[in-house]
Amino acid sequence: MGGKVQSSVSKKTTLLIIGRSNLDLFEQDPRSLKLKNAEELQKKGVPLKKLSEEDFITLAINQLQSKLNKS
Repeated sequence: MGGKVQSSVSKKTTLLIIGRSNLDLFEQDPRSLKLKNAEELQKKGVPLKKLSEEDFITLAINQLQSKLNKS
């Protein structure tokens, strides 16, 4: 799988994992700065994918199980 955690989103970012937020804590826009920046980059044509935390965990588990089954 591979990847590394970054403090910000850039043109080199290929995947943004979006964690769950408690929307009640936000008065206006619940989107994080990273998410807003990712959406702006997508509008400019950067091939950046967004994935929910739950979907990312499912993907990671499936890939791990696949590797274990091949062993």
